[in-house]
Amino acid sequence: MNDKIDLKALERKAYLTYHEDGLLDIGIGSTLAWIGIVVLTDVDLPIYLWYLIGTMIWTTAKKQITVPRIGYVEFRETRKDRTRKLISLFVLVLSITMVLGVLAFRASGVVETPGWLIALQNYGDILLGSVLLGGGLISVGYSTEVKRFTHYGIAAATLHVLNHFLTMNPTWDMWQGMGPVNLLLGLVMLGNGFMLLRRFKEKYPLTGEPLDE
Repeated sequence: MNDKIDLKALERKAYLTYHEDGLLDIGIGSTLAWIGIVVLTDVDLPIYLWYLIGTMIWTTAKKQITVPRIGYVEFRETRKDRTRKLISLFVLVLSITMVLGVLAFRASGVVETPGWLIALQNYGDILLGSVLLGGGLISVGYSTEVKRFTHYGIAAATLHVLNHFLTMNPTWDMWQGMGPVNLLLGLVMLGNGFMLLRRFKEKYPLTGEPLDE
């Protein structure tokens, strides 16, 4: 029994070490910051393109920065299953969001606006920012057992609810209204991610790599 407990503890330590590099913070933070910039400045660059580029950069960074320092660890099936469930949840949420977007676009052309569309227009920022974004980050924290993502999620949910009632510019649409919060949260995650990355490289230097004095 003690051996099993020790193995689980070692695996958990290795898993948490794998996320000490701050790369996930940088990836999610840069995406949120980019979304905020896009909606506030009307930059004509698809968000999905930024997502694809960010995913490729994150994967490459993991291989070049993290794996050479701590090695590659094969985790148990139960931990992998949690990750697969989290990915499935994100895919489901993204699919629901896309369906709602298509339905809202088609319903916008009718003479009488449906009640659900009015509710979505009035409270969509809370649904997307607090429930989906905040809940998504909390889910990341639960899946990875990295508490800072839970804190990010709580901050996102709280800030988007407050922003709903304290709109900076009443003429903004829903996406523009969410922009400042996403930009702020993204910059915070970016800054924290780069700080964690620096600490990680100092804590686990490569062989022959000079240490910061």
